[in-house]
Amino acid sequence: MIATKDMITFPDPPYCRMGMRDLLQESAAMQQKILEYHNQAFVLNSIGDSQPFTPEGHRRFLESLPHLERKHYIVYFDHEPIGKFSFNPPGKNADFADELGDYLFFEDDLRSGLGILLRMFSERYLFESLGIREVRFSVRKDNKASNATSRKMGARQVSEAGGLNFYTVSKDDYIKARGKYDPILQAAFAGYTRPLPVTSA
Repeated sequence: MIATKDMITFPDPPYCRMGMRDLLQESAAMQQKILEYHNQAFVLNSIGDSQPFTPEGHRRFLESLPHLERKHYIVYFDHEPIGKFSFNPPGKNADFADELGDYLFFEDDLRSGLGILLRMFSERYLFESLGIREVRFSVRKDNKASNATSRKMGARQVSEAGGLNFYTVSKDDYIKARGKYDPILQAAFAGYTRPLPVTSA
């Protein structure tokens, strides 16, 4: 991992084209922009909590951000924001990260490979940089693409409830998935130029 004053990245391709910044260190403009990103129909139709943010609720969230245990990051590709990543860090006597969440900002980036790259980047940070042993997250049962991708990337479904499938990924699961996907991602993004995205908001 390479950590500059405010950006986290990795030195090898294609991860070297990515970076993430703590939402606390983002500009006021970006902190406001995620309200628009989150409330896009394609995002709300894919994440667990499908309730739109309200301006007032978002204002309260930003005010409470410095005091929250949950970590929020904006993820970049070629220095342009592409998505958001968040998780609950391990508690005092625990070695797992809970409620991992991520989503892409632009509908045009779906099925481009950036979603898999974002997930691999975030898991690499959790497992390799923070030394976490297990990651837990949920996916809406009707989000077939995300469920299929999660399983392909080594996630094991452990339960289901309330319209959600619950998954766990161990460090060993991650290592196997990275060994499989790193060559694929390196080849896929070797000559990749991201099209100018068009927001659907």
